[in-house]
Amino acid sequence: MKVAHAESHVLSSSGLEQAQAFKIRTSAHAFKILSSGLYSDKVAAVLREIGCNAHDAHIAAGVSHKPIEIKLPNRIDPQFYIKDFGHGLSHNEIMELYTTYFASTNQESNDFTGAFGLGSKSPFSYTDSFTVTSCHGGKSRIYTCHIGDEGAPNIALLTESDTTDTGLTVGFPVKKDDVGAFSTKAQEIYQYFNPLPTIIGGDPIKPVVYERDFGTYAFKEGAGYYGTPPTIIMGNVHYPIDMSSLNIQVSSPLYGNANSLKDLVLRFSLGEVQVAASREALEYDPKS
Repeated sequence: MKVAHAESHVLSSSGLEQAQAFKIRTSAHAFKILSSGLYSDKVAAVLREIGCNAHDAHIAAGVSHKPIEIKLPNRIDPQFYIKDFGHGLSHNEIMELYTTYFASTNQESNDFTGAFGLGSKSPFSYTDSFTVTSCHGGKSRIYTCHIGDEGAPNIALLTESDTTDTGLTVGFPVKKDDVGAFSTKAQEIYQYFNPLPTIIGGDPIKPVVYERDFGTYAFKEGAGYYGTPPTIIMGNVHYPIDMSSLNIQVSSPLYGNANSLKDLVLRFSLGEVQVAASREALEYDPKS
């Protein structure tokens, strides 16, 4: 997804003795903020971010019609993974692009959901270690991503073997107390995916059902007496609209008819509105 760049209001530096650009210092604390502190809902973050990356991989490979595969944890088998069948990543791409925060090949295209170069690191918001298996160019390579002794994330190549498969798999074992949360949130997040993911180890995802559908907007069915807040759907992700952030004027018809917006879903193309780096909410900038 194309990322909107902030307007630059340049002030002349003439007459100033010295000028210096601000910098970002890499440290364990900085990595923790970007990996864990970024997300308020750690389980949902992993499901959403890795799921979106997997779907983006299918788009890049020209197989967007093919569902990604998700292994949900259960009491017997706590293993969780998300697998795509795209091109996979080369060893150099894993070691350089995949491990670099804010590095993304999708920032100049609205064909993909990803853009910030942060989603692939989202497993660190839940666990201190996870594995990445990349099948690319006839090789299957398994990497371990883990928090090192100094608190910063590291990656290491574990094994390499021949394969005819392609794609990327990200996985880790889930705490037993979180098994139910993974199942519940998977339904909540993936009901908007097209196509719906293939689920292993859990119940199939039920797609969202609409009572009335007008194309660019629709009304959900079965949301209950009180309904749900209006939502934006963009790139398989749903974003609840915070009505208080829209600064609706008292004179606006929307002000007195907020109840009519319950269960409303607005469909936007990727890039039409901006979202927070966490992808948990909309960015309420003037354009959006």
